[in-house]
Amino acid sequence: MRLQIKVVPRAAQEELIGPLPDGSYRARIAAPPIEGQANAALIKLLSKTLKVARGRIRLVRGGRSKNKLVEIT
Repeated sequence: MRLQIKVVPRAAQEELIGPLPDGSYRARIAAPPIEGQANAALIKLLSKTLKVARGRIRLVRGGRSKNKLVEIT
């Protein structure tokens, strides 16, 4: 399964919102977008929310962008 996710870093509270009208999701992350901290926090949030092991979640595209494509196996 692949998900389009729009990340909002440095948010006050962490949450996954969606699906939005365009089919993507919005993830609010408390971590800053520095040295992959927001990407790691996104994977942790998805793992917790979707009850999937972290090793099954992979960032396919958007490592340095707010718009990310994530694959869950």
